[in-house]
Amino acid sequence: MYYFKFINVKYAYFYLQFTQNQKEIIKLILSLELMLLGIFTLIYITVILAEAITIIAKYFEFKDNKPLLYIGLSSIGLATPWSGVAANFISVVFFDVTISMELYFLLHGTYIPISIFFWIVGCLYLSNIRSTTRKMIIIITGVLYAIFEIIYIIIIFTDTTILGTPINEIQVDYAIFSELFLLCAIIQTIVLGLWMGKRAIRSHDKRIQLQGKFLLTCFSLFAFVAFIEVMIPIIFILILARILVIFTSILFYGGFILPKWMEKLFLRKEDSGFLEESTELKDNVQDFLKIFSQRRDVTAKEVTVYREKKICLVCRGKVGGFNNYICTKCDALYCEKCARALTRLENACWACNEAIDKSQPVRKFESEQEAIELLHSTEAKKMPKKKYK
Repeated sequence: MYYFKFINVKYAYFYLQFTQNQKEIIKLILSLELMLLGIFTLIYITVILAEAITIIAKYFEFKDNKPLLYIGLSSIGLATPWSGVAANFISVVFFDVTISMELYFLLHGTYIPISIFFWIVGCLYLSNIRSTTRKMIIIITGVLYAIFEIIYIIIIFTDTTILGTPINEIQVDYAIFSELFLLCAIIQTIVLGLWMGKRAIRSHDKRIQLQGKFLLTCFSLFAFVAFIEVMIPIIFILILARILVIFTSILFYGGFILPKWMEKLFLRKEDSGFLEESTELKDNVQDFLKIFSQRRDVTAKEVTVYREKKICLVCRGKVGGFNNYICTKCDALYCEKCARALTRLENACWACNEAIDKSQPVRKFESEQEAIELLHSTEAKKMPKKKYK
C-alpha cells in the first residue's frame, strides 16, 4: 500500500516538474508573434551569411581585390546584432531553455566593432587615398575599436543590465549604452554604404548604376529598420522590421554581386548586354570595383566595342563632339577628362601603352598605389593640362 502511494507521489512530482519545464516552450509555441520573429530572424541571418561567403569566395577567385575580402568579412556584422535573438529562439524551441545574458550579448555585439573596422578598411582601399593616410586611419580606428571591444567584454562579465534586460523569451530591451553603441555602428555603416552607392550611380554603365541604386536603397532602408528596432521594441514593429531587413539583404546582394536574373529583371537587354562580346567584363563584381580603381588591362576586342559604341574606355561614358581623344596607335577612344587624367598618371594608352602626350615620357608604376600617390601629389596637380581635339 505504502509502495503504491510512494509511486503515485513520485509520479505526481515528476509530472509537475515536466509541466513546469514545458510552460515556457508552450507559451512560446502559442505565441505566434514570437514564432514569426524567430523564424524571420533565422532567415535573415542565413541569407546574410550566405552572401558574405559568396563575396569572400569572389576574393579568392580574383585574388587581386582586397576590398572584396574586407567587405565580405564586414558583411557578417550585418547579421550579428540579431544572432542573440536567433540563438535564444533555437535554444527555447529545441532545449526548452533560454541562453544566458552573457552569451546573448557575446553573440550580439562582440563582432560589431570588428565588422565596422573591416568595413572602414574596405572603403579606404576603394577611396584611392594616399597609402600613408590610409595606414594612419586604419591604425587609429583599429586601436579605438580594440579598446571598445575590451570595454564591451568587461561589461558583459560584470553587469549585463548595463547593456539590456530581457522582455520576453527571445527578445531584449536594450539599455542606453547599447542604444548609443548600435546607433554609432549604424551611422558609420550607413554613411560609407551611401558613399559607395553614390559613387556607383555616377557611372555611365547601366549595370553599375543599378548596383548603386540597390546599395543606396539598401543602406537607407537598413538605417530606418535598425533605428526602429533599437528605439521601438514593440513585437509587431519588430516583426515588420525583420521582414524589411530581409529585403535589405537582397538589395545588398544585388548591389555587390548583381546576379544575371536581377540584371535581366531590372535592365533592358540593350543596357545590360552591350558588352557581351567582351570576355574581360563578364563579372559584375569586378566591373563594380573598377569604378574605384585606376588602371586595368584592355583587350583589342574591348577597344573595338567601345569605339563603335562611342564609349570612353576609362569611365564608360558616352563620348561625343570634339571633346575626346583617339589613340594614334590603336584608335582607343577616351573622353577629354579621362585623357587628361591619364596624362597626369602613366601618360599611356590603356590598350597599347602608347604615349598620350608625346611631349611627356610614359611612366611605369610597380603598383596601382604609386599611380594614386602621383595623382594626389602636388606635382601632379600642377602639371599642365593638355587640350585634346
